[in-house]
Amino acid sequence: MIAARKIVSSLGVTEICPVRFEAGDTVEPLPSFAETGLMAAVGADGFVIVPEGSEGYPQGARMTVYLYDDY
Repeated sequence: MIAARKIVSSLGVTEICPVRFEAGDTVEPLPSFAETGLMAAVGADGFVIVPEGSEGYPQGARMTVYLYDDY
């Protein structure tokens, strides 16, 4: 899937970022679990794992998305 906009992460920390499925092959990042708690999961269709050695993904980047349901 493709990032609709940049996903930002802190270097040195593995983060799970909630995302919402958009038209085509695009996902929109949502506020992180750290910011909104479990409410992030309620509005999300899945999540992206940002590895600790990365500062995130730029807009348009292809990445592995783990969806809660099949799309």
